[in-house]
Amino acid sequence: MPPVEQVQAWRDACMQANGGVAQQATRLQKDLREKDRAIKALERELRRKEAALAETAASDQPRQKRANPNEPQASGSICIGIRVRCQTPTYELIV
Repeated sequence: MPPVEQVQAWRDACMQANGGVAQQATRLQKDLREKDRAIKALERELRRKEAALAETAASDQPRQKRANPNEPQASGSICIGIRVRCQTPTYELIV
């Protein structure tokens, strides 16, 4: 059996030899976590921008023309129209 001092020396040598690997692994894990957070943040931003772009594209579509421009829109807004009959203007409140 080897003397206690020799076993302790071997143990210390092994711990020092593997200590760099453990520190490097810790550093790599930290870098990986940081990169994962950055990727998730970029994905969130991309989803937000895609949603905004889709909303903008939907609002830019041409609206259908109404059959009669004097009819109010379906949105419930009040529209005041002027109709001309027999060369005299007639004012009507169209709701």
